[in-house]
Amino acid sequence: YNNEIESFLSKLYYDSAAILLSNNLKREYNISAVCIGRINNQNAEWLNTLLPDMYKNTKQSSVKRIEKEAGTLLRDSEKNPLVSIMIPTYNRPVMFEKTLKSALAQTYPNVEILVNDNSTNDDTEILIQKYLGDKRLRYFRNYKAKSKEENFIPFEKQARGSLLQWCMDDDILAPEKLEKMVPILRDNPKVTLVTSQRNFIDAEDNKIDDIELRYKMEINDDCIGLTGNWVGYNTLTKSANFIGEPSATLFRREDLKHHYWRAESKGLYTISDVAMWLELMEKGDLVIFRDPLSSYRRHKEQEGQLPEVILLSRMEWLQLIEEYYSRGIFLMDEDAYKKSLLKLYNEYIDFISNHDNLKSASNYEKYKQAMEGIAEKLK
Repeated sequence: YNNEIESFLSKLYYDSAAILLSNNLKREYNISAVCIGRINNQNAEWLNTLLPDMYKNTKQSSVKRIEKEAGTLLRDSEKNPLVSIMIPTYNRPVMFEKTLKSALAQTYPNVEILVNDNSTNDDTEILIQKYLGDKRLRYFRNYKAKSKEENFIPFEKQARGSLLQWCMDDDILAPEKLEKMVPILRDNPKVTLVTSQRNFIDAEDNKIDDIELRYKMEINDDCIGLTGNWVGYNTLTKSANFIGEPSATLFRREDLKHHYWRAESKGLYTISDVAMWLELMEKGDLVIFRDPLSSYRRHKEQEGQLPEVILLSRMEWLQLIEEYYSRGIFLMDEDAYKKSLLKLYNEYIDFISNHDNLKSASNYEKYKQAMEGIAEKLK
């Protein structure tokens, strides 16, 4: 954790450094007390002066107890790395409470739950008071945040975990999600992303069996590993996010450069999650669990259902395809590149150009121009 503290200090995040340091003082005191009990020299005397009274002049009879406690803390920190569950919320107290309960119900023992709330009313702030007795939970009312981006930004300083779990305020985490996923990242350094197949639910928690389930994979075992190259190729050639939304995944903070702190990644807004997953796939592999460990909620309030957002997502898919082909990653040859372009173009011809609601979008002409540009490249 010293590296994490130094990282916070180098960025002038003094509050985050102080929190991380204070949370580890007990372990340091225990280790120091054990050392004092085991040695008999000037170093022990000097070290003893630094300790709080309750740790000073430790008797030999207490050394084993303290040593056991210190060892347990050390082993636990290695076995159960801290996971930061980050929940941004805005004017959804009913759905948010269900999301929060699913975070608090995690069976994994080492989590912090961060809530950033930029609601225009006090409903969520009033609601959360009954949960604040849980020491894992920290709540922040962001009165000055006027946008989704401004409500996401504080997480960069607040999150102390080496593992990151985004959780949108209308999604649900299965109780065993982190318990299952953390060991994969802990024990497999070549794995940079863990996810699961997920449920789709509506505003009333009813399960939805819709077209999104075309992404479902046949998995015979509890989970399977997929190489980063395979995942990248299939994601881009199919314009399909089978990995899932942010709530579905778990990853190491250190593995990702273009984080979701500003509600975007690499300048992409509608498929920022895909941009993150592909970046992680450049560095390692994916493990996906067969059984759903999260539920993605579909409802009318989501901005992703707006015609302008749908069309922008297709243009951002095109941007990703162009980027990775130009870099020679995932799309290694012209055939793979054209296969990716053809998927977007066929959707334009077969569906979107015949859909009046989408054609009324303010960015339709820009989208149309981009798709017609694909036709030239496919010749």
